[in-house]
Amino acid sequence: MRNSVSHARISCARGFSYKCVGTWKVYGDADAAQRIFERYQTCTNNYCRRMEEGESLQSLAVDEALSQCRALGAALA
Repeated sequence: MRNSVSHARISCARGFSYKCVGTWKVYGDADAAQRIFERYQTCTNNYCRRMEEGESLQSLAVDEALSQCRALGAALA
């Protein structure tokens, strides 16, 4: 899956500039945002892989799946 985060400083039409963009535009701490974007991507990849392997959406929505994603995110921190 491609990385959707850009680190270029880009001027917006209203005169604001952002430091990077991924799931949202970042105006503050780009490093912290990058870590969060990576966690989101890890969770997205995990859920997509599990669905491709035939796991039902219902089973992915339970607390066990959420705790696995949190554990993966914590490992990246």
